[in-house]
Amino acid sequence: MAPMKWIAMVSTLLLLAGCSIAPEPREAESVPLPQSFSNATQAGGEVVSDGWWKSWGDPVLDSLVEKAVEGNISLKIAATRIGEAATVLAKSRGGRMPSLDFDASAGRARTNSSLTGKSITNSYSTGLTLSYVADIWGAKSEQQRSSQADMEAYGEDQLRAYQVVVGAVVATYVDRRAMAEQARLSVSTADTDRERLSIVEERYASGLVPSLDVYLARQAVAEAESRVHLYGLQADAALHALNVLAGQYPTTPLPKADEVSTVIPVPGEVPAGLPSTLVARRPDIRASLKRLKAAYSMVVIAETDLLPQLRLTSSVGFSSSELNELLDMDQLFWNMLAGLTAPIFDGGRLDAAALAAHIKEDRAVLNYGNTVLTALKEVEDALMAERYQRRRLEVLELSAELAQASVNASEERYRQGLDNLLPTLSARLSRYQAQSALIATRQELLKSRTSLHLALGGDWGHENQLMEMAMPENEK
Repeated sequence: MAPMKWIAMVSTLLLLAGCSIAPEPREAESVPLPQSFSNATQAGGEVVSDGWWKSWGDPVLDSLVEKAVEGNISLKIAATRIGEAATVLAKSRGGRMPSLDFDASAGRARTNSSLTGKSITNSYSTGLTLSYVADIWGAKSEQQRSSQADMEAYGEDQLRAYQVVVGAVVATYVDRRAMAEQARLSVSTADTDRERLSIVEERYASGLVPSLDVYLARQAVAEAESRVHLYGLQADAALHALNVLAGQYPTTPLPKADEVSTVIPVPGEVPAGLPSTLVARRPDIRASLKRLKAAYSMVVIAETDLLPQLRLTSSVGFSSSELNELLDMDQLFWNMLAGLTAPIFDGGRLDAAALAAHIKEDRAVLNYGNTVLTALKEVEDALMAERYQRRRLEVLELSAELAQASVNASEERYRQGLDNLLPTLSARLSRYQAQSALIATRQELLKSRTSLHLALGGDWGHENQLMEMAMPENEK
């Protein structure tokens, strides 16, 4: 075939590369979204996300978050997944390019012939081979799109892992601060009970009260002291968890500011935004959508495997029976070849692979819808929890005031000899329970706010740092 005819044939075949048999992509399914969240107290509004914990004004918490972003092992693992996906993307990009191979060979053979007798021949060759599988149906393009979507999904996974880690740091720090406050309350209660015990023992020595009052007062002191150890245990357990989140040894001490007597103030209400914007703010939702796109690309690839494939091959080199003549131009050879292959029978393997790709796409669609629905639930749960906790906090503040008034009245009656010690102990226990419930409710309210920010997603301020973490060392 003349070279011009061969080139014309190949050019015609390559025009098919613009063809596509890709099926229509499946639409991401989701539940109908309301105009606003049902439990939101502020409709609409811009969601506050960037460094939201800094508004609490706790430098120790800020420091712990920074340490966790730098040292958390889960975030480092997530970064390696991005790097691995980037290599897969590079491989898929390379798959769209022709491959050029160098080969060299040397051989020696002995042959027998009735005419010429025995003969020994040498053969030497070297050359280049260029081969290319034309992307007629767009499979290579889809492979690159799939790899790109997978890498971006892993990037979103890292962002979500970052948010989960920061949320865990904040929640665990709130737990530690609450346990420390509970321990201080128990210490204060134990000190007051010891003072009360001294008074009861003096009254008993004077014959004014029975021995039962002494036993009851001593029991109250013992109970208060036992609570000190209980909350100390829980505070230290929270310390261990915080250090592990920050990638540190579990017993690494926190700065002294952690031991201050002041409590984290209850933050004011924040706007939750609109349900329609949640899809863009949540990294896990964006990751699910990207995986749906990757699944669609894999469907296209599986469908194109059922179609003919065009392979182009060209070789150029030298071949000689004498090594010293190998590179002579007279020994030059070249060839060009275009081949078309199509599957005829494979036992149903390719059809099964295509069906499996469609099923995976269906699952990706369902996963996306479930991710969106779960995210909406998490926002509504956090808003609902915060609303109820705020109401409970108001009631408990009144309960604590009434409990203090009850203690004052019962102690006065005890001093006057109008009652035994039981009403006083009961009133003091009620006061402790009300004060302890106040601490616990503030603790849960702060954790509900943490859950709300985690549910709302958004950019939290360390996104660029995370991108650098995921970059290979030779690119930093």
